[in-house]
Amino acid sequence: MNLSSIKNTVESIEMSDEMRKRIINNTKTAVYMDMEVKSMKTINKKRFIAFAAAAVLCICLPIGVMAMNGTGFFKDVTNISGAVTGSVYEQATNEIKVETVVANDNLIINADFVNTDMVPYSEFDVLKIAEYEIVDGKGNIIINNSSTESVAICDGNIQWTVSTTDLESGDYILNIKSFEGGKKADQPLNVSGIWKCSFSI
Repeated sequence: MNLSSIKNTVESIEMSDEMRKRIINNTKTAVYMDMEVKSMKTINKKRFIAFAAAAVLCICLPIGVMAMNGTGFFKDVTNISGAVTGSVYEQATNEIKVETVVANDNLIINADFVNTDMVPYSEFDVLKIAEYEIVDGKGNIIINNSSTESVAICDGNIQWTVSTTDLESGDYILNIKSFEGGKKADQPLNVSGIWKCSFSI
């Protein structure tokens, strides 16, 4: 059978006008429904993407706001298998005020808690500088990865003395990277941030 004979056979079939309209309407409905299903899939994909973006914002935005506000936060410390072994307190730069004074071949470092009623500071009895370095005016690290002894806290104020007899005269910067605070019977808590103080000898 060739194409022309099939066409002639189809054209010879007689059908009423009502039947012809129904066939045309059903064909249009099927095509329309197929297009509607495709558009619904596209809309559902867009909704999923919008929901995922909103979820990411809900999770990340509070962390970003804390970082911008300079508010510290607790973070779990885990071992290689993922078990929590302790915690640290991060981004505490704006919560501890640090000043330095040079007197009698010593660098006197004063630290004050901005809010003594705030956790973790309200829980500390002692505090030490866990890690600091001293950098000269040319950017050379003179003292690296040093720490101090733990000192008792008095009304939110702490004071340490570091000898400057090994330093030549000039301008220096004290960079404190972390403190360590706690109570006598408790595990110490590392409090990290960035504290910089300039001093001259």
